[in-house]
Amino acid sequence: MKQCKQCILNKNKIAHAKPKSKQKIWENKLQYRYGITKKDYDYLLKQQNNCCAICNTTNPSLKSKNHKYFSVDHCHQTGKIRGLLCATCNSAIGLLGDCPETIANASLYLSRTQSAFNKPSSFKGLTN
Repeated sequence: MKQCKQCILNKNKIAHAKPKSKQKIWENKLQYRYGITKKDYDYLLKQQNNCCAICNTTNPSLKSKNHKYFSVDHCHQTGKIRGLLCATCNSAIGLLGDCPETIANASLYLSRTQSAFNKPSSFKGLTN
């Protein structure tokens, strides 16, 4: 998506402004990276019942305390926002290349192998 020179200059001003608080830094990041305001973010979160769009957790970090807010998940090709995700789900779909087919295959694999530790007596694989 091509932008005019004035839009680029305005985004650069926002990005390089010295905010007075971490909250303001985060709000500037929302505007600069995703083109949304805190009000837009809050609306998205409310639409998702204040939880991750994938796992439904209400904790943006799950395993770490580094994330105070849910991640804005977006298509890297179009820039279109898909939803808000916890850090774990955001990382997971990113590591799987944002590819629905790969993610579906991973889900099928997990479903298929859920009882993998209940090996049949004829299994001649690894021994303990």
